[in-house]
Amino acid sequence: MITNFTIAMVNTESNSLVPQGRTAIIVIHGIGDQNLLDTLDNFTRGLVDYFSDKLSFDLSHRLAKRKQANDSIWTESFVRLTSENSQADWLIDVHEYYWAYQTEEKVQICEVLQWMQKTLHGTFKFYDQHLDMKVNRRFPLRKLAWLIYFFSLLYPVLRVGAWLGLSTLNLLPVGSFFKSAWSYSKKLVIPSIVGYVGDIAIYTTTDRKSPYFNIRRKILAESQTFLEEILHDKEAKYDQVIIAGHSLGSAIAYDTLNELCIKTSLDLNENKVTPEELHLNKIQGLVTFGSPLDKIAFFLREKVAKTQYVRQRIIEQLTSFRMQSSVITDQTKLKSFFRKNPVCYQMQHLKWFNYYHRKDPISGNLDCYEDVNNQQLNFTAAWGAKAHGGYWKDPNFFDSVAKNFLYEKPQKINSVKQEINV
Repeated sequence: MITNFTIAMVNTESNSLVPQGRTAIIVIHGIGDQNLLDTLDNFTRGLVDYFSDKLSFDLSHRLAKRKQANDSIWTESFVRLTSENSQADWLIDVHEYYWAYQTEEKVQICEVLQWMQKTLHGTFKFYDQHLDMKVNRRFPLRKLAWLIYFFSLLYPVLRVGAWLGLSTLNLLPVGSFFKSAWSYSKKLVIPSIVGYVGDIAIYTTTDRKSPYFNIRRKILAESQTFLEEILHDKEAKYDQVIIAGHSLGSAIAYDTLNELCIKTSLDLNENKVTPEELHLNKIQGLVTFGSPLDKIAFFLREKVAKTQYVRQRIIEQLTSFRMQSSVITDQTKLKSFFRKNPVCYQMQHLKWFNYYHRKDPISGNLDCYEDVNNQQLNFTAAWGAKAHGGYWKDPNFFDSVAKNFLYEKPQKINSVKQEINV
């Protein structure tokens, strides 16, 4: 369905390169105070700026009915770029998977601080066991751990002090003002990074006993269902689907593909569907930018005792999508066992491009995964949040995405059956 809202971009084509085929790009946002359609807006404006002097195209708002994981129906708004030339047979649809509402205000400040301390201590332990690794430390981790510890002790005092200070600003305070002052004092006292870390603390929870595990499971279930809805869209009939994840969104994108590999292995082995019915070979690209995937793999994955080699290998095989074999910790007791991974579909045809910036503390070169094309971007930005959010406005980022995925005709790939038969 198309609405009456249409924006026309009219330009003289100055480049022989034009998009090929019918492409869907699913953009997944990261940590922070995200609103619905923010990510769609950011990515679409980047494409519009990139194509503005290269193509004559229309930009339109589209609607589609989608199914959720619980089989309920919702209406999706997405954006379509098409050529003004009616003879040109290409389109680019930008879809957004929005998950921020599921983690908003779900975790307490004390739990975030405890999680940060635990993660940092896990980081110390990791580097103590891997002394040969070269670590580029922008700031001393142990000092950061002590800073978090002292902040957790001072937080109640700071909160009450801020509340009293705000209350004295009103000459005739009333109950409603006291309540609003208490809420506002939280924003004054708590650094914004704590809210961002809260999203990571919830999503990276692998303990099924934790109340946050169900939030993570729901995020992944909805993401996987949304991806399958796009793959089976009978109106759009996409030739290829590209998944683009920023920050923590890259972890959600990766985990979604990993879960899809597990489901595919089960369905095909049980002959529930044919390879053609799955349309999984339409997934031809994974774009990660500002990604913490390596850090999650090193520091936040589930810890298993060395003696539990059976449990260890099961967990590794359940999270094995494109994972480097060198990341596996202790293989001495496993040489004669677990030779075959039941999760056999690994999407060898998929192209994975990872973009990072040296001043972005969240991102980095992805070394834990196979067949990743790591590309460093050099846009001007200060260290920290500015660099982490700078990808959306970098023309070189969109130029690389377009050249790697949009200008070549998507090829028909028949690798699902071959991978399963290995």
